[in-house]
Amino acid sequence: MLENVDIKSQSSILVADVYTSSGEVLEEGTGKLDLIIVAYKQPDGRIVLGAGPVMSYYEFWQPSGERLTDEEWREMLANDPPERPEWVESFRV
Repeated sequence: MLENVDIKSQSSILVADVYTSSGEVLEEGTGKLDLIIVAYKQPDGRIVLGAGPVMSYYEFWQPSGERLTDEEWREMLANDPPERPEWVESFRV
């Protein structure tokens, strides 16, 4: 599926600043892919499982003068990743 796509374009590790407030920016980032397993009911009543990749999610505050590039985010994630939001832990195993 990714045969003609270069390695850099295949990366799921990205960051963006989404909100600015009095000298800080809220950064949202994705990391390595996680696995999701979902149980769902078929029309005939059977329950089946589906599994596949899902984006990991992070959010954290940065000083507005220190907005991260994707490369800086990849380095931060590899060396000192922030905690994931509490609500993410409600469905992670």
